[in-house]
Amino acid sequence: MTAARYARPLDAVDELSATRSATGWTLTISKTVRRTDAYMSGHFPGLILYPAVFLLETVRQSVTRTVETGPDGWWEIDTIRRLRLRRPMHEGHRLELEVTLTPTGQGGSLAASVAVRHGAEPVADLSLTLAPGET
Repeated sequence: MTAARYARPLDAVDELSATRSATGWTLTISKTVRRTDAYMSGHFPGLILYPAVFLLETVRQSVTRTVETGPDGWWEIDTIRRLRLRRPMHEGHRLELEVTLTPTGQGGSLAASVAVRHGAEPVADLSLTLAPGET
């Protein structure tokens, strides 16, 4: 796979595993919220919160690392269908994302259903569509 295309210095994935089936992919992702991550500097000083937009980037980076789109390919978020935040994501929280990807049949797009947890607590759920990025 080619070099990842994403917003440096945001490395939004600590661990990633993927399983492919006849109907799509299942990704299991983890990300620990750290005060020392370069992109967190100045973000709510005194109260470290993982911004919800970074959840989107976590999904995008994981899909780009897993699902081929071509020799120079990457994935972009096309549509956010639903994003529901249930709890804040604080420093030290280890976020576990379970992503189910299924092809939409429209121009190579993928539909993603995402559940985010910290331990047994639901943190967020989202549904979005990803499309191949343009070179």
